[in-house]
Amino acid sequence: EEAPAILPIAVSRFNEEYEKIRTNVDPNQEIQVGAGHYNLFGNVRYKLRAVVHHVGKDASSGHYKISRPNNDGTWTVVD
Repeated sequence: EEAPAILPIAVSRFNEEYEKIRTNVDPNQEIQVGAGHYNLFGNVRYKLRAVVHHVGKDASSGHYKISRPNNDGTWTVVD
């Protein structure tokens, strides 16, 4: 069996009361899956293509934006 071509990863940024957790997350541009004990497909590397993030004070309000990394290290935000 082969590793999936696209690997979606979800990180919940709300607590039990649906309040936003406001600490920063700085994702790596490359993610290696298979290191350590989680090795279903061998070592597979994925390149970060986009991040979906919530803009608003809590889970019941706001909207989502997409940010994608550029080759120069900057990010483009799509609203």
